Amino acid sequence: MNDSFVDNYYFQETHLLIRIDCDIIDITFKVKGMDIIMLDNTKDALPLYLQIKMIIKKRLDDKVYEVGDILPSELEFQDEFKVSRITVRNAINELVHEGYLQRTRGKGTIVLFRKLNEKISSARSFTQEMADLGLCAVTRDVKISITKADSFIAEHLGINTGDYALHIERIRGVEEYPIGYFDSYFSIERNLPIDKDLYYGSLYETIKNHIGIDWMVDISRFTDKFESIEADSILAERLDVKNGAPILKRTSQTVDKDGVILEFTICYYRADKYSCTITYQ
Repeated sequence: MNDSFVDNYYFQETHLLIRIDCDIIDITFKVKGMDIIMLDNTKDALPLYLQIKMIIKKRLDDKVYEVGDILPSELEFQDEFKVSRITVRNAINELVHEGYLQRTRGKGTIVLFRKLNEKISSARSFTQEMADLGLCAVTRDVKISITKADSFIAEHLGINTGDYALHIERIRGVEEYPIGYFDSYFSIERNLPIDKDLYYGSLYETIKNHIGIDWMVDISRFTDKFESIEADSILAERLDVKNGAPILKRTSQTVDKDGVILEFTICYYRADKYSCTITYQ
């Protein structure tokens, strides 16, 4: 074992695992429930500040440091990793730049909430979006009604003004907070069920199970329009935000393989919890 590698090793608890593979020794041990990976000082290794950044990032992902927590100080990290203070500062600066942390005068470095980011390249349900992010979607409320379409709804749903439409309202999010209010319309001729208990899970799965339309097979086109608005009193209550809070409004229209409009939905997302990335091909 080379001397520089030994210099970075120090002992805090007795839980020690050593793996020997040829001439490489990797040491992992536990400190207050955290996995500590010894820094790699070999010639071709990543810079130390990037290694420290990756270790802190893993702790954030594992919720060792949770949203709102004050991160250990630079001096504490310096003592833990046996590196210079500027090396620790560079690691933390990387995470600040990427939006994981925020430096606050008089308090220290705070762990921030990371917005949920949807990558749009094909039609996906909100349930699938959350699953792709490693989260479990929760439906907080469902309302279903049969309504006469006004001229706006009729135009976007491809029916006549005054025709009946199925109106489905849902507030969705994760366990801790709501993320979006979904205001959806379907032609009554689609014969979707009106039992609201069927709409607490994935809307796409309910449609597939009851009228046989598979979003991955039977949809030929979907169109999204995005705009920024402020929350009125109704949206503020539904999304648990203040009046005037920024909202991302998404207007969607889905067309089946026969060229008939299936769904018209207006989604209102909390801008502090949600963003999206659009990929053009």
